[in-house]
Amino acid sequence: MRAASLIKETVVNGTFIGFCLTFSLIPYVLPVLTPTWRWLTGITIAVGALLSALWIQDWIVRSEPGFHAGSGDAFGLLIAGLLTTGFVSGVGVRALTLSLEARGIDRIAISVAGLPVAIAAIILFGVQHLW
Repeated sequence: MRAASLIKETVVNGTFIGFCLTFSLIPYVLPVLTPTWRWLTGITIAVGALLSALWIQDWIVRSEPGFHAGSGDAFGLLIAGLLTTGFVSGVGVRALTLSLEARGIDRIAISVAGLPVAIAAIILFGVQHLW
């Protein structure tokens, strides 16, 4: 009952958007701040391995015959999805900025312009479950 009231309170008070942005923008900023391709590759491998382990473990647990999701399962899945979406968006934007920086285009402008891409990806992640 506590989880249901927490979800209702979060959605009704309008802090749900802030909650989602927090869990998606922090992993978005991590790859965007990398200075070179080597740093981007290293952080992608390290964080990508952690996220892969998280999703593989989730898949294994959900595949068990006696699995029953608890009351906090939806929030856990939401947080994992937001972390993954934010990080993948950040890696994509930073790869784009590194390739365009070689041609002399400003990094800051592209990183700020990439922020709506991350937000759109997060919204699409949420909308796909409504479809």
